[in-house]
Amino acid sequence: MIKKLLTGGIVAVMVLSMTFSCACGKSGSTSQKVDSNTEINTYEFKDLGINISSDSEYSNFTFDKNGMYCLRMTKSDGHSTYSFSRVRNDEKKAEEILLESGNVNLECLTMGDEGCFYAIRTIYPDKIASLNTPDDNSYTGNGEKRLVKYSSSGDEIWAVALTDNDENSHILDIAYIKGKGIITYSQYGGYSLYDEDNGRVSLLQIKEEGNLHGDRRFFTSADGRVFVGETDGKWKYFLSELDQKKLTLGKKHYAPSDIANGSNLFPGITYDFYYLNNNYIYGFNVGDGSLKKICCFEDYGFYSDSTLLLYEYAQGTFRLVSNYGADTIKTTEISKRNTQSNVKEIITIGTAFTDEYVKKRIVDFNESSDEYFIKVKNYAEEGYSSYYSIYQAMNKDIEEGNAPDIMVLNSYASIDSYISDGLLEPLDSYIENDEEITNKKYLKSINSLLSRNGKQYMVMPSFTVATCAASNSLLEGKEITLSNYINHCNKHNIKLQNMMGTKTFDNAEDLYTACAFDFIDFENNTCNFKNYKFIDLLIFIRELKRAQEHNNQKIDDNCFRDKKALLQSCFITSFEDYRIIKDGYFSADVVFNGYPGKDRGLSYIDPGMLFGISSLSSNKEAAWEFIRYFLLDEYQYKIDWGFPVNEDAFNALMEKSEQDKYYIDDSGRKITTNSTVIIGDREITITPLNRNEAESFKTFICSIDRLRHQDTEIIKIISEAAKPYYNGEITAEKASSLIQHRVEKYLSSN
Repeated sequence: MIKKLLTGGIVAVMVLSMTFSCACGKSGSTSQKVDSNTEINTYEFKDLGINISSDSEYSNFTFDKNGMYCLRMTKSDGHSTYSFSRVRNDEKKAEEILLESGNVNLECLTMGDEGCFYAIRTIYPDKIASLNTPDDNSYTGNGEKRLVKYSSSGDEIWAVALTDNDENSHILDIAYIKGKGIITYSQYGGYSLYDEDNGRVSLLQIKEEGNLHGDRRFFTSADGRVFVGETDGKWKYFLSELDQKKLTLGKKHYAPSDIANGSNLFPGITYDFYYLNNNYIYGFNVGDGSLKKICCFEDYGFYSDSTLLLYEYAQGTFRLVSNYGADTIKTTEISKRNTQSNVKEIITIGTAFTDEYVKKRIVDFNESSDEYFIKVKNYAEEGYSSYYSIYQAMNKDIEEGNAPDIMVLNSYASIDSYISDGLLEPLDSYIENDEEITNKKYLKSINSLLSRNGKQYMVMPSFTVATCAASNSLLEGKEITLSNYINHCNKHNIKLQNMMGTKTFDNAEDLYTACAFDFIDFENNTCNFKNYKFIDLLIFIRELKRAQEHNNQKIDDNCFRDKKALLQSCFITSFEDYRIIKDGYFSADVVFNGYPGKDRGLSYIDPGMLFGISSLSSNKEAAWEFIRYFLLDEYQYKIDWGFPVNEDAFNALMEKSEQDKYYIDDSGRKITTNSTVIIGDREITITPLNRNEAESFKTFICSIDRLRHQDTEIIKIISEAAKPYYNGEITAEKASSLIQHRVEKYLSSN
């Protein structure tokens, strides 16, 4: 429990007026030199509002002096259609130019002269283009591979076969050399040059020295210079400028030591290169030994973990393309600002991790709010080694009066302690006064898990399920618990160590969380390990250890089908998992018993994220405005891993599981493409669930009344205290007494 509570004051900052030094010239270049300490700049971030279609995949982002470009692949009616997507510097709307359609693949986009562009096109002899699967572009055969030159309007100018070296080896990258053509580098074939007028090819004898790793990549600046980057035998990254007249590589220059590879490295104007990590844009010139900080994202409430493109189209003005997860690509303009913005009030989010959707929500919130500015305190970045230590760090902040306004929690957080100590704000009034929320139906079973004493304290946008399945014929309508698993094993001639199939002693910590935590009352901080049912759990784990020591746990995934095991532990993330469990593991009707507990089987709701508002926050209404988004349709209907809590979105996934996956062939026929999975010695086709199966599975999921909680310190205590028993040094009863004493002490001190 948190013992000390202090009230924190309101903090305000000048958002978009955070200052830092910025050099505006390149040392050693013809650009004007400006002393790095003479100009102080602020930056502003603006969403360009470029429409990124959610039914498309975007790749091969590149740029030149005129704008940014990429390939867009759209899947529709059994076909994959490629477009060239272009956004000019003076525009904020993407122009789409249709290129290819059918059983085709485009890659390695690079820009040429006068608006033309080049790509490698492969046409395959057949295609699988499923409408409902994420991997619906699987091809057979080698295909016909060509380097293609397209005009600025997308017309094919020429298409030439690749050299044998490029054809038979993986092409790592291509680049345009003005007045000459396209240079390619293949992993084992070296460099080739394709003439820009007719595609005629010649092999290049570019000499390279030293032990290299073959991860070569081209970088083309807005003024047409081409750099080659690669790691040497000691994994140090270096850059060389290509002499475009002699077609030789210039002097090797090692990049600053922070740069390990070419990821998140982009050529620029003010600097030769820009480098991004999660928090900063850095600049450096070829030959520099260190990076120059250009911009700290967090100072402006901006986050971009996965950067697809950064390019500087004027000195100090950038366009940034960021990927925040499925269907959430965002294009942002970053430019210098000479005036200070209004004072905004900081809202802090304390988290052990920052989900991609959370980051995008933060960016959107900060752009739209005139009053508030959200900033993340990511405790995982403070160097803590476990979720437990992360939450201990958060607890310390709370004790010192620095509680985050919004807490992003998971199953490792001490939720009941937060609630009992009054640290979480009840959310009932916010929900009741939110018409958009109250007009939706949410899973009642989830809401009850988030409530204590009739009040709801958290928002859970999505969840997964942890449980155990069993053959219906073996259980005979009974439930496996810690008090009867031995009798069930004996009755069905199943060895004790095989009770949970392929579980081994190495899985003991998982069993402590799933089974032993049933002997703890976290709401009242009490425990009861001096219980014969807990001793039966220790006996089972001891049997696992003995089997491992004597190498006699010879069992595989066929064990449930062969009725050599009782319970299969399952981590369920979709309705399709029911088919995998039933047909794949058991080949029989199944029931979801759950893990064996002291009085019943234990199934758990495992939260992906939990949002809570600090009771100490001075900005509760604004904090609610942030977290409510995760209950809205825009977010709920995007969830495809795990289960949404919106009942209609949940039912939509259930109904989808009752339908075949398919594609339309060239004759217009509907061809099913249900996935397969190999379990044991059998390949199983994941066919749709029938309505009874889907409804039954839904009923089970909605019946789960326990929230999964994990505490690494308690697991450590149990492991240490039980070890002498597993080694034969003390009795199980003595071990249970030691565990009782140590866990009681731990609970009373927290």
